[in-house]
Amino acid sequence: SGVELRTLIGHSKEVKFCDIDALGNKSVSTALDGSLKVWDIQKGVTTLNKDDVIPGAPCAISPDGTVFATIMKVRSPKKQNLNVWDTKSGALLLTIFQPHKEKITSCALSLDGTIIVTTSVDGTIAVWDGKTGKKKRLYKHRRFGKSPVQYCAITANGEIVISVGNDQKIHLWENIDGYKPD
Repeated sequence: SGVELRTLIGHSKEVKFCDIDALGNKSVSTALDGSLKVWDIQKGVTTLNKDDVIPGAPCAISPDGTVFATIMKVRSPKKQNLNVWDTKSGALLLTIFQPHKEKITSCALSLDGTIIVTTSVDGTIAVWDGKTGKKKRLYKHRRFGKSPVQYCAITANGEIVISVGNDQKIHLWENIDGYKPD
């Protein structure tokens, strides 16, 4: 019907990123005010707030809604860490220290967050083990030269990664060796 279902209000500055779980129950968003919010979509309220993210940082929620990820502030302005959090408790589950040499542009999570994908302005896509933080794979957008990779997504089963950059193409990447987290 095209009817707006709900408007979520709570950020004090422009919202830059958002993601939603597969069932439409939870959402995560970040804004230029440096806040991240986890939302209960049915009730229209925030269930978790974080006020120390990089303003407008990329964020993602796992399709099953159990974990979310975002880029956090680090003392050095050129360094970034990717943190993964429990959606219910807000407990920090994992930190991946400086996952790329340059600014992170997006992140995505497999069904239960056991596989994480990040992209960067350095032209790379990295695949991480969501339990250990170990880098499993690094793809390079050679066709882009020094152009950034803008966005990524991953299938729920973690077998295909998709990315886009400045070359007007959509790139599909096989998760080589059939990597499945333990």
